[in-house]
Amino acid sequence: MKTFGKTRRDPQKGKKEFSTHKGFTLIELMVVIAVIAIITSFALPSYRTLIEKRSVTSGAQQISAFFSAAKMEAVKRNEMIAIHTDLANACMGFFAYDPDAATPRTNCDCTLTDPDAGNACAIDDLGDGGMRLHVLNASLLNKPIKVTDITILGRADDLVIFDPIRGMLVFDGAVAPIPLELKMLSKQDAYGLNVQLTATGRVTICSDMPSGGFNVPGYDDCR
Repeated sequence: MKTFGKTRRDPQKGKKEFSTHKGFTLIELMVVIAVIAIITSFALPSYRTLIEKRSVTSGAQQISAFFSAAKMEAVKRNEMIAIHTDLANACMGFFAYDPDAATPRTNCDCTLTDPDAGNACAIDDLGDGGMRLHVLNASLLNKPIKVTDITILGRADDLVIFDPIRGMLVFDGAVAPIPLELKMLSKQDAYGLNVQLTATGRVTICSDMPSGGFNVPGYDDCR
């Protein structure tokens, strides 16, 4: 009777006998592992590049949204809202700014977690008398980035203030072309983006290629 499915000879049964057991030889397994290693070596750099671009893009978009939220609060509340940045602690926050106060606040502490603390970055955004924190720090960002520099022109106290009427920025001195520019890099310094807050209150993001790095696709070069 003819038997089907015999694919490999069993050395213990002689040259003319075959085994019905299927499997892989050690050489076949080594070849498969080698092929997987080669494919992985090509795919891994591409995957790292994708993560680098996504990390810096995500961070820039979150910071841009934070600036826009402060501007909307100023218009909604009909009250000046100030953003204070703290590069040393890699955080920023905004609060209600009263220029007519006896001693106007010039900063807030974005490291505080109690919204009722005297110098917390918090406002009563729901109008119910309850203070709520408005803080953005590195630990709250979806992806790891490095904020390398914050440049605020027109003021010397790391503070920018939104006008409640038109959402523009208020300055003590002359209005500068770029009142605030926040520079960030991806974790491996391969990609850089700048978030710019203009005098009109407009938030833009541009690509700032680091030395030896690459431009972020989809964003214009910073001028």
